[in-house]
Amino acid sequence: MDINEKLHKIYDECRALDQEYNGFISGELIEEIKTDEERRFAVHISNFFLAERQQELVKKGVF
Repeated sequence: MDINEKLHKIYDECRALDQEYNGFISGELIEEIKTDEERRFAVHISNFFLAERQQELVKKGVF
């Protein structure tokens, strides 16, 4: 598997998690993550997909 395939797989897994939690990682879920680095990673991923949804709404003229 090459780097592009690996990145795509990671993206798909992160997107599926984001959809599973409806784009919201609660403070309670964040607290369950073991390390600060992993918590920051989870928040960044959540923020990425939130920004994508916001951008889509802007394109549709909602905002």
